[in-house]
Amino acid sequence: MIVSAAAIVATVAITVGLLVPGRSAPGVAPPAHEPVSVLIADFENRANDGVFDGTIEQALAIGVEGASFITTVPRRDAQRLAAQVGGGKLDEAAATLIAVREGVKFVVAGSIETAGSGYSLVARLIDPGVGKVVKTETARASSKSDVLKAVGVLAANVREDLGDSVSESARLAASETFTATSLEAVREYTLAQDLANNSKNEEAIVHYKKAIAVDPEFGRAYSGWATSANGLGRYDEAAELWKKALSLMDRMTDRERYRTLGTYYLGIVRNYDQAIDNYSKLLEKYPADRATHNNLALAYFYQLNLPKAMEEQRKAVDIYKGSFKFRNNALLYAMYASDFDAAEAGARQLTHEDATFPDAYLPLAISLLAKGDRAGASAAYTRMAQTGASGASRSALGLADLAMYEGRFADAEKILTAAIVDDEKTRNTAGLASKEVALAEALQALGRLPPALEAARKAVGASRNESVLVPMARVLTAAGLAAEVKGFATELDTQIQPQMRAHARIIEGELALRQNRPAEAVEAFRAAARLSNLWLAHFDLGIAYITLGPQHAAEALAEFDTAVKRRGEATAVFLDDMPSFRYLAALPYWLGRAQEGVGMKGPSAESYKAYLALRPEGLKDPLADDARSRLAK
Repeated sequence: MIVSAAAIVATVAITVGLLVPGRSAPGVAPPAHEPVSVLIADFENRANDGVFDGTIEQALAIGVEGASFITTVPRRDAQRLAAQVGGGKLDEAAATLIAVREGVKFVVAGSIETAGSGYSLVARLIDPGVGKVVKTETARASSKSDVLKAVGVLAANVREDLGDSVSESARLAASETFTATSLEAVREYTLAQDLANNSKNEEAIVHYKKAIAVDPEFGRAYSGWATSANGLGRYDEAAELWKKALSLMDRMTDRERYRTLGTYYLGIVRNYDQAIDNYSKLLEKYPADRATHNNLALAYFYQLNLPKAMEEQRKAVDIYKGSFKFRNNALLYAMYASDFDAAEAGARQLTHEDATFPDAYLPLAISLLAKGDRAGASAAYTRMAQTGASGASRSALGLADLAMYEGRFADAEKILTAAIVDDEKTRNTAGLASKEVALAEALQALGRLPPALEAARKAVGASRNESVLVPMARVLTAAGLAAEVKGFATELDTQIQPQMRAHARIIEGELALRQNRPAEAVEAFRAAARLSNLWLAHFDLGIAYITLGPQHAAEALAEFDTAVKRRGEATAVFLDDMPSFRYLAALPYWLGRAQEGVGMKGPSAESYKAYLALRPEGLKDPLADDARSRLAK
């Protein structure tokens, strides 16, 4: 499974009861409503019980988002903003200041305190523009086990204060769904969500497990755990957890069922058409659901529909501009669309706001590299390594990718060998597989085929994704293992996704090129492009035209022009945010061949020089030798 480590947004994992008898007219459909943003401040814990810290706010956020037009500011983002305005505490004063600065329409602040043998809860709805309390709502809980029900009452009342109108039967159904989850499970889930939203997935999983230990039927905790496992590259683990979450959908609201199914379609079975249909239906009912706009953008992206991806991502950012994940995903789409100026500027802003946010360093490093600033790219990757284990893993791949782009394959081998050991310790399957792929390619470039084959075997053993099978097919083809390579193509060809079958055609085309069957290669690459308009299909098709002979140089030139214009897609060629800028190193050489073939002598000479600038003297590289020979002539 190839899923961007930062792209899929974990959806909220608890359902809050909304039973408020007599406060809404039964049978009346909710009217259309403009989106309303709400920031929930830290509740005053006058009960002095740690189980309430963060739990009340999390549950209340889910409850008020039961209305389709309401969206709440994620706690992690609100806490980050609170740190910027001073003090770091998200109290009522800080929340009001943040709301004014970020254009959030309402603040909810409140408290919980003991009342006899039970508890008393208060929630104040505040207009931050004038600093005025619009409404005060109260609720009572007879015991600790009833506190979440009381939060559900508060949530329902706040929703009505904001303009929601829901039938009593619907509120009752939501309340019944809610009652199975314990306060302790929600507390552990809240801790897990805070950690996951800060890219601390290992630590988050510890708390997801604790939530499930308290409530083994807590479906959304399984989904959260799956999302964190996916972020760590532990795809098999994530797949099993998502399946478990699916089996518990009877305990979810309608919105949560859509969210869970969408995540499964997107992240596990990779049925992007189904994901788009699912998320589109969800948005018909809940147009203010920011996570759905984000994930719908991702589904369009995997279909290489970058305009639609960017449109949906803008909607997600517009609903909540404070989300680092949403903003960074927009930068990644700009990077893939070859808008490196926008990606760099936005990434610099994110790293300025929070230097510990690892994801922003990828679009920054790639954009600098695309503009020729290799030292700047190296520095960005180095800073990424300082953000934690996940950042260090991606940093190592980025630095190795940069070394290979520059022809420093021995340096790449050293970086990758050390990083693979770390990925094995953390069970980072995605990181491990991507590094074994790069190591196999580096060793092959150094002329060390036996260890290259060993690395290729390890990569294929770690993952059967196209991001492994396609590049490793080249290594195995060089060793004459055509039968095994055909098996890779057959494996990808059995999948329903057109992009998988397109990669099968690419493997067949590259095998045909290796076996001196360029006409068959052309047909295979054309078929790949028809199935899915992949960058690699155009690049390989250009090489196949060159191999056919000078009479096809014009056709090759058109394909390489496309590859140059769409080079952003090659920066992580399998669309998984795993750097592959090294694949662009050979583009100037092949572009030079096409230019030379049509008589563009000056441009072809410049292209050959550009390629040789990336290949140090003494490196055994047949393309470099050929480029020097052509320049000499």
